[in-house]
Amino acid sequence: MNKKIFKKLAVGTLAAGLTLTSAACGNDGGSSADGRTEITVLFGKTEVINQFEAMVEDFNNSQDEIHVTNLPLGQGQGVVESAGILYTQGDAATILHLPPEFMHEFEDKLLDLSGEPFEELAMEGTLDFVKRSDGRLLGMPATVEGFGFIYNKAAIEEALGEEFHSEDIRTIDALEELFIKLEEAEGIDPIHVSPIGWSIGRHFPNVFLAGQSEDYQGNVEFVEDLIAGNVDLADNEVYQGWLETFQLMTRFNTNKNAPLDPNYDDGMMDLADGNVGLWFMGDWAYVSLSEINPDGEYGFMPVPISNNPDDFGNNSLSIDVPQFWSIDAEQSTEEEQEAAKEFLNWMISSETGQQHFVNELNLMPIFKNMDLRPEGSLSLSMMDFLENEDTMPWIINGISPTIIDEVSEPLLRYMTGDIDIDEVTETIQSFFRSLDQ
Repeated sequence: MNKKIFKKLAVGTLAAGLTLTSAACGNDGGSSADGRTEITVLFGKTEVINQFEAMVEDFNNSQDEIHVTNLPLGQGQGVVESAGILYTQGDAATILHLPPEFMHEFEDKLLDLSGEPFEELAMEGTLDFVKRSDGRLLGMPATVEGFGFIYNKAAIEEALGEEFHSEDIRTIDALEELFIKLEEAEGIDPIHVSPIGWSIGRHFPNVFLAGQSEDYQGNVEFVEDLIAGNVDLADNEVYQGWLETFQLMTRFNTNKNAPLDPNYDDGMMDLADGNVGLWFMGDWAYVSLSEINPDGEYGFMPVPISNNPDDFGNNSLSIDVPQFWSIDAEQSTEEEQEAAKEFLNWMISSETGQQHFVNELNLMPIFKNMDLRPEGSLSLSMMDFLENEDTMPWIINGISPTIIDEVSEPLLRYMTGDIDIDEVTETIQSFFRSLDQ
């Protein structure tokens, strides 16, 4: 495991987020009618919610002292919004599944987990973001995730009539050549581009932000210079290469005539059914892809940012810790907190928990006591990048969550033809400079 991919921007250095209002009251008791300690979980990965609830059920059946309930997210809300409302109501979840870019907003509400067994078991670097200078440990890493171009190997090979070797696509020109070949083939389009803010506005920009340097600190300094107005994106080669790739994606998009119409499920269906060869998305999609097409073989390709195949970004996948498990310290009783610790440690230490973790939830085994390897083709592809240390960090974790709307907006407007590519650059640069105010 490459430690450098997990070093993080200092909490709050570049981040800005929502403000939470806390109620002073806490939960009552924590014991159910049958004497069990009742705890609740607010889980944010809706794409594997059924698998998570199956794991919770197995835990509940494995002992008679604790009962775990998974709380539904609010209508149209993510885990952060739902968590904030529950805190305001004085009914906070015992366990929160928090993305790192919002961790600092809940920091004063979270239990110190230092000394828990997972601290010694977690792979090197995966705890860096939640360790504090005073020794507190605010969360347990949920997994690592990666994103880039997912390809349907069988669909591409059938369309081209030849074997497909993804490692050959390491330049912008090679990507364009693949797109042209797929466009000319029958029954398949080159790529599905999902017009989703968190994908286009947050994940996709990470490629140029983290592709500036193999050194993590070099990327941090680039972002800080960009915010301070010391960088002109029009003259930045990595950014310009990234933008060129985005133009290719727009040009060869299967929905180029109505680019804002598709939703997440459309991209999943298009790739699984072989209607497109590529989809920009992350490994979290594999569970659903495999349900649609159990025999599908998928893999990852990095997003190329130049025409030199040896350049750092052309060979690297964006991989990092996407969420942390944290325990409420403000409104939960000590009894509930201890029960929450037991559940989290069961998840990664028991045979049943590990089986759910790796094979059902399709999470990467990032704890040293886990001998299981993922079975899915997409997870195995990501493991190859990890083991070869061909990774780049999620620099976006240290940037204001407003990047989702502020960067996706000009990119989506370019896809619809409302603005030109120069206006895209001007708008993105203005957003970063606005963070310095």
